Amino acid sequence: MKKSRRRIFAFCLAAAVLAGGVTAAAAPPEQPESDIQQIMSLLNVMHGYPNGDFGLGDRLTRAQFSKMCIALSPMRDQVASGSLISPFKDVPYTHWAASYIRAASLAGYMRGYPNGTFGPDRTLTVEEAVTVALRLLGYTASDLTGPYPQTQLSLAARLELTAAIDATRGHVITRGEAMTLLYTLLDTPQKQGGKLVATLGYQSVVLDEMLADKFEGPVTLGESPDASLRALGLNPAALSLQKDGSTAAVSALRPYDILYHVPGYQVARAYSTRVTGLYEKALPNRDAPAQVVVDGATYTLETDEAKALLSVTGSFRPGETVTLLMGREGVADVIPGGADDQHYIGIITAAETRSVTDAAGAVSQRRFVTVLLDTGETRELPAERDWSDSISLAVQVRYEDGTPRVQTLTRYNSGAPGLFDLAAGQLGTRTLSPEIIILERANKTGRLVLPQRLDGVRLTSMQVYYLGVDAQGRVNRLVLDAATGDHLSFGLLLSKTELPGTGVNVSAAYQYDIAGRRATATVKALFPVSYGPCHFSFAADGTLDDIQKLSAVDGTVSNLSRQYLDTAAGARHRVADDVTVYVYAQDKGGTYVLGTLTQALSHPLSKVEAYYDKPLAEAGCVRIIILR
Repeated sequence: MKKSRRRIFAFCLAAAVLAGGVTAAAAPPEQPESDIQQIMSLLNVMHGYPNGDFGLGDRLTRAQFSKMCIALSPMRDQVASGSLISPFKDVPYTHWAASYIRAASLAGYMRGYPNGTFGPDRTLTVEEAVTVALRLLGYTASDLTGPYPQTQLSLAARLELTAAIDATRGHVITRGEAMTLLYTLLDTPQKQGGKLVATLGYQSVVLDEMLADKFEGPVTLGESPDASLRALGLNPAALSLQKDGSTAAVSALRPYDILYHVPGYQVARAYSTRVTGLYEKALPNRDAPAQVVVDGATYTLETDEAKALLSVTGSFRPGETVTLLMGREGVADVIPGGADDQHYIGIITAAETRSVTDAAGAVSQRRFVTVLLDTGETRELPAERDWSDSISLAVQVRYEDGTPRVQTLTRYNSGAPGLFDLAAGQLGTRTLSPEIIILERANKTGRLVLPQRLDGVRLTSMQVYYLGVDAQGRVNRLVLDAATGDHLSFGLLLSKTELPGTGVNVSAAYQYDIAGRRATATVKALFPVSYGPCHFSFAADGTLDDIQKLSAVDGTVSNLSRQYLDTAAGARHRVADDVTVYVYAQDKGGTYVLGTLTQALSHPLSKVEAYYDKPLAEAGCVRIIILR
């Protein structure tokens, strides 16, 4: 790795976190790579793999970079610990980076592709990474009017952003180069003045006084997370908590979460990743285990407790179903499979058959099914049959002596459930449980839905696949059938050109814009729409398979907020969380330029046009806003 020509500082958490004796001091002019790793880890920009290796020579993916750039943005404390929205069709809300990808997209740091995908596993070129870095510094398209990517690379060079990395056009950036780029970014002047590090509220400190090496743990939280915190000397009301890499409320902690904390500070980090499957073998052996193989995958054992539990004298034997509780650097603890709960509702998201080697070295073919559970966790389970033809099916998962049993849920058939009234706590004539959990299945996948999303919606029997009740008869589980439409893509159909042909050979070329990305698709179908705001449906292979026109909001807009749009005639529409805003640019030949909801909120209401898919009572939302 090249050395930077500029002086780089070691940074730590804001002064409020460090109250209690940490003295600010400038770091040496150049930081060793190991020091930069610690700094990036402390700032939650980058962490190593479970085996402790940072993989600095590995190629970087778009999903990984979305998390890194959000960690160095003003949105770093606004990303929820778990996403409840699938931001792109190839990024289900269960994807580990869904929250970061959505935040990076909404902020304009990173963008998706014209077909509604994001490409989370695609590698990143240096010019793509540099473009994101410049956006973090406040530079916009109006500042970069020259040819791409020469303009971006030239500005980055002038700012010395790329002084320590290979900035050759087309170079696929590594994790180490991305780490160095973003580390340099902290000390780089922003477009509006001042350095990014100051804007983010960080301060310079000497490395050996950083909190990175002061965390203790891991600790497995008990049935009462609050009681576990107090036993560690932590105050739940004052705790500064990160869970799974994002700021979280203490109420987000669950039994069996893994916790690290800093003695003397109200600072903690929690992790909730779990792996349930067949304990195949310990490596190198059960006398001195350092790793464990579960369902064909190998995991590093982080703690002596985990090693003891899987050893020859421990509680678990090969052939048993176990749940690995993952910490910062590997397996922190082990519990019986399903010990954290005995009954789940879920949606099947994947199924496969693969080879598994048992403790004796025998290889056999085993079936597995991946289920999105009502806890928000996606869990891979050994299966008794092939579920590959049942993707998106709603199921229940029960554990019997630690072994999971997957069974199909009986479809709801008791008539229209009625109005979902959150304030009254009612679904029609039924009472809602305060702990209600809602899943939705659509497009061969599933997602969690917040109860607020259904407020004011009159659910039909066709929209509800499953309705479950608790011991008091309150509705505590709902599985919806593509009720919200949130799985679709929304944008502008710019043109439709019918091509020569008749009968089965009829076709047309459609030019469209989805969230600022333009594309043209030729399809053997004449969809009943010529132009304007539409919803677009894409097949699993990315091909366009349907276009439907959105409805224009009638009358003058009288009020617009992030949640609702009201008209002068008294109509109310919900505004989608991922609403797309376009600005009609007359001075640019009458084209549409991607805008933001923040722009729309300050725009003259008389010049706001809005388009929705369905009325609020049918779970519809305003999907497109055009500013004239």
